[in-house]
This record gives sequence, C-alpha cells and structure tokens, in this order.
Amino acid sequence: MHIPITIRRAPGAAQLSRRAGLYAALGLLLAACMADAPAADEAPEAPAASPRPGALPRFDELPRPGVDAPDRPAPIQHIRPPTRGPLIRPTPAPPARFPYDAEGCHWLLRQDHVPTFHVELSDETLALLEFDREWGYARNELEIEDTPYHPVASFRYGDIEARGVRVRLRGNPNFWAGQNKFQFQFSFDEDNRYGHFLGLRKILFDAAQFNRSFLRDRLAYSVARQAGLGAPCANNARLMLNGAYYGLFTHVEKIDEVFLWNRLRQPTGDLWKRANWRLRTNEDRSDERRLEALLMAADLAALDRIFHVPIGARVLAFEALLPAPDGAWAGGLNAYYYDDPHTGRFVHLPWDYDGAFIQSDYKYVDPLRWEKPERSFGRPFFDVIVGDPAGEALYVDTLEELLEDHYRPEVLVARIDRWQAQIEQAMLDDPNKPFDAQLHYERTDRMRAHIHLRARFLRDWIDCHRAGGVFIAEAGCTGRD
Repeated sequence: MHIPITIRRAPGAAQLSRRAGLYAALGLLLAACMADAPAADEAPEAPAASPRPGALPRFDELPRPGVDAPDRPAPIQHIRPPTRGPLIRPTPAPPARFPYDAEGCHWLLRQDHVPTFHVELSDETLALLEFDREWGYARNELEIEDTPYHPVASFRYGDIEARGVRVRLRGNPNFWAGQNKFQFQFSFDEDNRYGHFLGLRKILFDAAQFNRSFLRDRLAYSVARQAGLGAPCANNARLMLNGAYYGLFTHVEKIDEVFLWNRLRQPTGDLWKRANWRLRTNEDRSDERRLEALLMAADLAALDRIFHVPIGARVLAFEALLPAPDGAWAGGLNAYYYDDPHTGRFVHLPWDYDGAFIQSDYKYVDPLRWEKPERSFGRPFFDVIVGDPAGEALYVDTLEELLEDHYRPEVLVARIDRWQAQIEQAMLDDPNKPFDAQLHYERTDRMRAHIHLRARFLRDWIDCHRAGGVFIAEAGCTGRD
C-alpha cells in the first residue's frame, strides 16, 4: 500500500524559472541604515569543561512502562544497514579553548555566556535579504520551499574568522513583514561540504516578534535537556552588523548531523522535518518508504514497532507541560524525527519553542484534549498513543513525572530572573527590536506568572484525571462525560 506524501526537495525547473523572474525584478533595493550602538569584543574565557559533550543515555535503554513491546522487525533492507565500526565525525572537534560544557552544549551556546558575533554583509546581499523578506509569503504560495543563501563578506567571533560563509533568512515568512529585524541562518558548508565554524555547520539567530522575553526557546530547551530529552542548546547572542549593533537574538543549535553526533553518537540515519516531511540527511541515498510505514501505524502495537513510543510520549507530555501550541502535541509542525538505523525506530526530537509558555489566558489548556483551534495539522502519533489505555497511562505518568521533577516554578522563575539580568542591557540597546522595553518587561512578568499558574492547574488536572473525572478550571473536577 502506498500512501501519498508531499516531500519537497530541490525546486524544479518551473520553480527555478519563477524564482529567476522574482529576482529579475529586484532592481536597486537599498538596505536601511543601522543605528550605531557598538559593543566591545569578548575575549574567550579559560576552558571549564571537557572539549567533548557527554553522551546522553541511549534511547533504546529508556524504560517502557505500560507498553507491551512485540518483537521489532529489522529496518527495511533497501535502507542502508546499521553502521559498523567507528563513526566518522561530521566536522572536526572545536579547539581545546572552546570546550563543550557539562550539559553537552557547545562553547558558543553555554548559559553563562552572551556571545557577540561580527558580520559584514555587502549592500548587494542586504538588498537580496530585503527582497527575500518582501517576497517570502509569495515564495511560499509558489511552493518555492528554500529561502536562498547569499554571500557573507566576513563572519567573526573574537579572533576567529570563518571563510566561505553564506546567509539566508529563517523563520516563518508570514511574520517577516511585521518586524524590523532579520532572522538569520549562517551556513559554513554551502560552498564546501566539510566547512564548519568551530565544529558547527550552521549558526541560527532567532528573533520572533512574539517572543518578547527573548527567553521562550531558551527556557524550554533547558527544561527538556534536564528531563533527558535530546533537545538543542540555546542562549542569547548579540550581532554586530557592518560595525554597528544590530540586535539581540535567541541563539539556537541547529538539528543536523553535528547535533546527531553529539546527542546520539550515531548520525547515519534519516532525519525528517515534520513541516512537509522534508528529508534533512541522506537525501541522495534514501526514500520515503520507512516514513510511509511510520505514518501507516494505526494502533499502539504497530506504532511501537517503528517509533520509540516512550520518547515520543515524553516529548508530547513535555510540550503539554509548557504548553507549546506549535508542537506536535497540539497539531503543529515543530518536530524532527530521526530514523535510528541501529534500533529500527524513529525518535522524536523537540524543536522550535519560541511560542512556548503561552500567556496566562491559555494557562488552562487541557493536556489530553486540547488541540490548536486554528491551523492544526493533525496529531497522528499523539492520537495513536493516548487512544490506547496503556499509551494514555504512559503519557499521564510521564506528564506527572515531568511536572514533579523538572517543572518547579521557583527554579524556572529564578532562571528567568538570572537570564533577564544577563541580557537586559543588550535588550535595551537593541535598535531593531519590534517592541519597546516596557513590553519586554510586562511579557516577561506574565511568563513568570504563567509558570506558577500552569503548575497549579496541571497538579489539579492530574489528581482529577486519576480520580476518573474531568478537570475544568472554572468548575473544578467534574464527572467524566
């Protein structure tokens, strides 16, 4: 049985023709002048940790409470067999003076650090980026999936300068028109497949206009990592553009082969991004039949044969905990799925939580029944897991464990306080933030309040659920419908 799936790869001839037509209309767009607010360079600090991240527990060793796991078939043989012998690292390790920290985060992404990057872009590149922003929505309508890369004149951190760097816009094009600040993805391996910067192939700068605290992604990922999930690292960073301070960003680790190496030590499998089910690794050596088998799983036993159910349930419960309305738990597209060739099962990797910790008017969303009222793309794995009594029990047990052990309001609020103080001056000096400082303070305060309210609601919800009732915030625990 063949399930039709839309998998977007490189643009075809018609798309390239349309893209050429768009760029032919570019003309002489000029970039807006930047406000001049220079910042001092940061000298690298002395190494404080190992130059190599610590390995997380193997995914196939995690407990599987409540799930009857039948024998799993071997991976389909037309996909290459599991890797034998030592793996080849995707990039060289960073120099010894740039070690990974105790959490396994790269030097540039550690939590006690707000790095400053210096970038030089030509007028032509700035004009092309402005054109990409203006036509981002139209490009989506034409199904031109990839935002194009453009040359970077110079990219530097401290005394380290990269060569052959490219830059493109990142984020949802539907929101680009309403904000002052570009969101950037810098790539070091577009011209040279072995290119890197201190061991990283990509560096991401996120500045979603609705993330007014600058802390949503950063806080969410910190909780996920402490809960044992294979989540990216994130901190904040300053960007100097053509000699002037351009702004403060959330600095996010890219999920790619380098990430898979650091988190799984086995980066040879297929990595799929949920949005349009795009293949991100092995594009020239694989096909979608494994993915079709995953999407065909209609019950918990079938899903468990090809999907790591405990990890999937843990990521979904984590997203309900926050909550994260653009995650897979709520019907959103923010997720990666890694097809581990050693176990023959897909692993759910958490991704993109700049919309997490939604504000206090959403504090009562039900972790089991709530789904995005608009733009839901379905919840195939969530529905299969909680649709089975054993899967629902696993999900609720996991939610309770995460709440008790990793969502302690006093700890999270103290973390917000520390990080807000860390970035405050950079936020105040940011000439391109799409909101004023007062709104930053107000929304960060609401985030603190939300964390307390969400924890209280979830505790009441779990108690009511275990008693066989349905908890409604305004009415309390009521009988099941």
